[in-house]
Amino acid sequence: MNRSSASILIVEDNPDHAELIEATIRDCEPGIRILNLKNGEEALEHLTLLKSQSAPTPDLIFMDIKMPRMNGIETLIALKQDIYMRDIPVIMLSTSTNESEMRICLKSGAEIYLAKPLQAETFKQQIRPLLEGWSKAHRKNLNQTI
Repeated sequence: MNRSSASILIVEDNPDHAELIEATIRDCEPGIRILNLKNGEEALEHLTLLKSQSAPTPDLIFMDIKMPRMNGIETLIALKQDIYMRDIPVIMLSTSTNESEMRICLKSGAEIYLAKPLQAETFKQQIRPLLEGWSKAHRKNLNQTI
């Protein structure tokens, strides 16, 4: 994977948590592009703008569950209902280990549900392969449409 061209969107309302997530990702994947947004509403607005410009989507989204304005589950459902965005892998993050919350996230289309804080080993073992798989499939789809 060309890490300098890969991008991750972090949707997290707590600046300390967002900073820790970003630091963990950067430790594991130097050079990756990261954008931080504060809630689901901002994330959908950003992704809709990308869609209107036919711009590339992020390779991966990390999303907190409990956020103001539009929570992570509502945002996940909206993403998965949009043909332009539904294939973007979404990692749901929570300080909770509530099993029913986890089932709702996975049933709604999240690839992985993780308890905060994000650990480097978790990133390397579970998330890096997901990111690499998405990047390869995404490049293949882009090449087929050209």
